[in-house]
Amino acid sequence: MNNSITMDWSSVIQQYPASQEYTYLNTASCGLISRGTAAQAQQYYQELLHHGGQERSGWYATIVKLKEQFAQFIHAANDEIALIPSFSVGMNFMVQMLRPLDRVLLLDQDYPSLCLPWLLHEYKVFYQPLEKDASINLEKMATRIKKEKIKVVAISHVQYTSGYQLNIQQLGQICLENDALLLVDATQSLGVIPIDVKAVQADILIASGYK
Repeated sequence: MNNSITMDWSSVIQQYPASQEYTYLNTASCGLISRGTAAQAQQYYQELLHHGGQERSGWYATIVKLKEQFAQFIHAANDEIALIPSFSVGMNFMVQMLRPLDRVLLLDQDYPSLCLPWLLHEYKVFYQPLEKDASINLEKMATRIKKEKIKVVAISHVQYTSGYQLNIQQLGQICLENDALLLVDATQSLGVIPIDVKAVQADILIASGYK
């Protein structure tokens, strides 16, 4: 699997006017939007303003097309894609659905939105520490999964504090061998690093789209 996507970054930058004015470092708090996104949003509100719910069938068709395109993007089936209002909403839905799998392994210092829902719903939570160089030792994780009889591993593909990229294909195999579900937060990598959910054997892939 390639570890990057070839991009014409000059064309991308042209789509984001704010990036031409600033070196923008506040994406985690408030992501920039593109000219295309702004145009689509304006079109939606104009249709709603002038036609109300008469445009609803067209909106549904757009959603179906979007799900089909995203399924191809991550090599999933169309019916495996769900659009959610936000990452946090999706996480809280899933954590409640997975409640019988009550032993979860998280990475120490992983993103709060990924970690907090398990605590709020009173899972038995275990934390895997980072190495001194901020890397992730998968052999140690495998040992921990076996020792603690972990049922869910929830982890970010790319760590937000260090930029460390996890080998999710190797972790997926470890989880498969230990009958543990793998939940991957791809917020920091989606669109930059190719992801094939079948190849990495991820049971759940979730991401915010604004990055």
